Amino acid sequence: MDAGGGSTSVRGNRGAGRLARFWARRGNRTAVVGALLLLPVVAAFILVIAGPLARGVILGFYRVQQITMNTRFVGLGNFERVLGGTQFWNALWITLQYTVGGLVLQMVLGVGVALLLNQHFHGRALARSLAIFPYLLPIVVATTVWKWLLNPNYGIFNTMLTDVGLISQPIGWFSEPDLALGSVILVSTWRVFPFVVIAILGRLQNIPRQLYDAAATDGASAWSQFWDITLPQLRSVLIITVFLRFIWDFNDFNTIALLTGGGPAEATLTLPVLIYQLGFGQHQLGLAAAVADLTLILLSVLFVLYFWMTKPLGDQR
Repeated sequence: MDAGGGSTSVRGNRGAGRLARFWARRGNRTAVVGALLLLPVVAAFILVIAGPLARGVILGFYRVQQITMNTRFVGLGNFERVLGGTQFWNALWITLQYTVGGLVLQMVLGVGVALLLNQHFHGRALARSLAIFPYLLPIVVATTVWKWLLNPNYGIFNTMLTDVGLISQPIGWFSEPDLALGSVILVSTWRVFPFVVIAILGRLQNIPRQLYDAAATDGASAWSQFWDITLPQLRSVLIITVFLRFIWDFNDFNTIALLTGGGPAEATLTLPVLIYQLGFGQHQLGLAAAVADLTLILLSVLFVLYFWMTKPLGDQR
């Protein structure tokens, strides 16, 4: 008995000694403390993001009775219904139009304003503050203001166009199918282009001035300086900004939901709005989850492409 107890005591002392030596090393202590500090973040990520995401993905394979929340496994049935109909493909096409159209306008306007604000002139600080003002407005306020400005009955734009004789009757900017998507794109561009301005302006201010001085000495024109110096220096920021804005615009729900709700006649029905309508309007949670899963797959491909294109930029740094 004593021998066995002594052996157990020796093993315990050895284990305690190893633990003490492990803890005595500063690097190990730092790693353990760091892991403990990360635990709340990991737990919050699982509860708030990973858990609901996994639940949403799984829900796409079930038919859900929303009142009783009873579920029945249907396999790929929801995906067959979604892909076999026309509503998903129409929504995807409108989403791409909304995303690409808005992105082009945002980049052109954002880069142009950033180049202007990078020049030295009186009132530049005030101009920079005003340029980012739309981005600071709550989206509910911004969309409400634009719905008032473009109202066909008392909107200021229709009033001005009528007064100068450009139109004979008011235009329903958000109520006419041919104009609704373009109007929404313009409002969205006005609201988020300051993000592009901030990103581009930050990089412009870090381009060495000596490059422009040397080019000017060699007789390079302003356009040549922009094409040969400014644009290459902006390449990394432009790539990152384009991908971020594409993903955010592709997922944009608030702007369209507040302006048109997907109408008129589904002219502005994007994938996020379709998911909402299927899930909460038509109470078909399984179909809504299937559309969300397909959207996740599309964005995952884009996410991989984003890392593939930005990895060389990180290696260069």
